Amino acid sequence: MEQLKAFFRRMNEAGIPVPLFRIEGKPSVSFTLVVISTFFVMMALLNSFANLFKGMDTQSTLYWAISCYSLYFGRKLSGDGKTLTIEADASEKKK
Repeated sequence: MEQLKAFFRRMNEAGIPVPLFRIEGKPSVSFTLVVISTFFVMMALLNSFANLFKGMDTQSTLYWAISCYSLYFGRKLSGDGKTLTIEADASEKKK
C-alpha cells in the first residue's frame, strides 16, 4: 500500500492529478475503489434488467467489489494470529 501511495504522490508532484474520494478529511485509495466498484455493480444490476450495456458481467463486477470492500474494511484490522484488534479513530484515541 505504501508503494501505491508513493506512486500517487509522485504523479501528483509531476503535475498529473489523481482524483481520490475523501473520508474523514483524507484522500483514500481504498475508499475510492469502493465507490467505483459499487457504481459498477449498480450498473451491472441495471444492465441485467434493462440490457443497457452490452457485455457487462454481473458476477465479475461483484467479485471486484468484494475485493475492494475487503481492502477497505481490512485496512484497519491487524493481529498477531491469536488476537484481532481494530484500529480506533484518532478522536477515540485521545479519550
